[in-house]
Amino acid sequence: MNYPKGLEQWIVEMLQGELDEEQRQKLESWLEEDPANRELLDKIREEKRWQGGIRQIAYFDDKMDWSAVLQTSFRRRRVIRMYRACAVAGIVLLLGVGGLFLMQKPEKTRVIIARVQPHEVKLNTASGKSYSLDLAGDIITEETVLKSDGKKLMFEAREQANGKVEWNTVDVPRGGTYNVELSDGTEVFLNAESILRFPNSFEEGTCREIWIDGEAYFKVKRDEAHPFVVHTGNIEVEVLGTEFNLMAYHQNPEEHVTLVRGKVKVRDCERRGEVVLTPGVQAVFDKDREIMTSQKVDVGYYTAWMEDLFAFRETPFDEVMRILARWYDFEFFFQNPDVQDFIYSGKVARYATLNEVLDVFRQTGDLDFDVKDKVVIVRRVSSL
Repeated sequence: MNYPKGLEQWIVEMLQGELDEEQRQKLESWLEEDPANRELLDKIREEKRWQGGIRQIAYFDDKMDWSAVLQTSFRRRRVIRMYRACAVAGIVLLLGVGGLFLMQKPEKTRVIIARVQPHEVKLNTASGKSYSLDLAGDIITEETVLKSDGKKLMFEAREQANGKVEWNTVDVPRGGTYNVELSDGTEVFLNAESILRFPNSFEEGTCREIWIDGEAYFKVKRDEAHPFVVHTGNIEVEVLGTEFNLMAYHQNPEEHVTLVRGKVKVRDCERRGEVVLTPGVQAVFDKDREIMTSQKVDVGYYTAWMEDLFAFRETPFDEVMRILARWYDFEFFFQNPDVQDFIYSGKVARYATLNEVLDVFRQTGDLDFDVKDKVVIVRRVSSL
């Protein structure tokens, strides 16, 4: 279906109550052309995908202390424009993905990259055997009985004749997520490109210890006699019973522990310092400087992946691309090195296609992307 140029912007302005008289007349003319157009507008009013962008525009315009968080007027302009772009992109998706872009730039062929199909989530047991967890079914080994429904693994330990604790790993590839319920009832929600190492059972009289490389959200079963300790190789997180998010990818320069409920203690492996977190506070470990700090944060931005969202708040674009690459499984390069330091804020649905997500950034007018196979080249459009 062909739409008049600027339709998506008119709809966004109308939903915000900012439509001027000229735009209103154009929108009314389009609505009168066909009853189906008015039906489509009614559906857009009911749809939720555009609403987050509108709400975020209002929040940042009214409440954000720009002078405190943004150092230049250019950065401020980009963030506001980013939120408006999210809203416009949401309307574009509802009108029919790609229709407006193809109409406005017919000389270009728009390549749609389908949502990444994740590789297998794998369980590697202490005996050296490997099992796919993508399909539902029971896995019975000498050490354990495992129940998988394709999204969650429940681990039931068997008694060991030699009393030895056996260690296992769950490996989640790029583009995947998985949930593991440990033998004590603790739930671990694993994000893309993450590895969890855990025992088939926890020994009596000791801490409940596991290791992780990647990102996970924890719902720890309370047991005051047996503290729960998460190791990353750089930091240790000790809890009794709580919920928190841990991001500890070995490629990242920092590791973050963000507390949602309860209380946790975070320390570096050399035990040179530690911080005790309360809800809404985040511990940050700088790997290069080997320094631990803490700060108040909006927890929702660090747990948004649990709701199938990419959420960015004052995020350097280099980190934005790393997050996207883990989900869509691609390599990326910057044609203009300074683009890595661009600061972006916004929320985008994680189950959109890669090109739909990149279109949100294209809407800012500052960036474009060349995509070929599994390589994305990021380049600057406007001169700064």
